[in-house]
Amino acid sequence: MSNKVNRVTAAGLLVALGIIYGDIGTSPLYVFNAIINK
Repeated sequence: MSNKVNRVTAAGLLVALGIIYGDIGTSPLYVFNAIINK
């Protein structure tokens, strides 16, 4: 159950970042790089 919640939270975070950056649909790798570099 805990893993499922963590996955949902991670997905929600990616969606939130996608909204902020505006490119999760066009280049999700950019979003991943932004997360890793911070």
